Amino acid sequence: MSTTFNAIYLGQHALIDPTEGNYNAENAGALVGMTFGGENDALVNDFVEIAPAGFTGDYYNQDNWEATEPFTVDGTNQANFDAIVAYNATITYVDGTTADMVVAVFQDTNGETYMAPFSSAGPSQDQLEVKPIRSLTLNSVNKSDYNGMTADRQTWNYAVCFTAGTLIETATGERPVETLRAGDLVKTVDHGLQPLRWIGKKQVEASGAFAPVRFAAGAMGNKRAISLSQQHRVLLSGWQTELVSGAREALTAAKNLVNGSDIILQAGGSVTYVHLLFDRHEIIHAEGMPSESFHPGDKSWSMLSRASQSEIIALFPEIRFFGADGFGEVARPVLRGYEAKLVQSMLKPKTDATTPALMH
Repeated sequence: MSTTFNAIYLGQHALIDPTEGNYNAENAGALVGMTFGGENDALVNDFVEIAPAGFTGDYYNQDNWEATEPFTVDGTNQANFDAIVAYNATITYVDGTTADMVVAVFQDTNGETYMAPFSSAGPSQDQLEVKPIRSLTLNSVNKSDYNGMTADRQTWNYAVCFTAGTLIETATGERPVETLRAGDLVKTVDHGLQPLRWIGKKQVEASGAFAPVRFAAGAMGNKRAISLSQQHRVLLSGWQTELVSGAREALTAAKNLVNGSDIILQAGGSVTYVHLLFDRHEIIHAEGMPSESFHPGDKSWSMLSRASQSEIIALFPEIRFFGADGFGEVARPVLRGYEAKLVQSMLKPKTDATTPALMH
């Protein structure tokens, strides 16, 4: 649960709440019958990060009845919340299977429209995360009169992993991530050598949300170029990080560091992602760059097959009952997108391929 969560952007459409000052989204029917996404435009490619912008309440106020609550999209674009509506809908996954369910759709005051995760774990959120989503069809209005949208929601993350070929520091030296096996000892920053408990692999099309982030050699102290999934968190440290977050070290998603020069999105072809799971959330070295291991309770399961989920639950049965709390805390505080950009803006340009640009 977090007030910073991922949502799927559905485009700009007719306002579902053109009349302010009440609790009802009186034009909710304007979106009924619409289909968002499709075979060549899968919604899994349209995830954005939603975070409060100076707003600390429990919920975003419907219809601006009491006040106007702003939020940011991907850490930069600020918008004002307008309304949320529950729709009876059909979700189509990328494999062609479907699910009928109630979904939460919200808009800002400009008609920018998003599908939100749920405010609690359960079967409905599981349906959103079981597989990558291709399209969404809104069949009818389920409910249009709310006090507002609960601010604390499921995170709805979707891919946290290394790409095949990445060298990981182990007890026997650096090894390609895809050659590691359960039981192998890996060097961790906090707890020395730790045995791998589980490894997962999945090949996907390298596009949209699944296009990897490529760090050129030296961009973050990495000895060679390295590619990570967009949601994979890497370690920032130094006075810049402490000034922004209050902590000397913090994690942030790789996509937050894309700068168009030595850290870029690299789409095209296919990519094999590899998950590394330990007894706890760890910081390990990949190509010399500190980054996180897989956290099954903290991340959504949409990249994992049912078989992989069952394997992890067999190792850590607490996850089934307690979610993230069943696995333990994240190894470091987590920076949001705009916070990571602020840290990045205070860093001096790297001078050569061996100078850690973000590791001061």
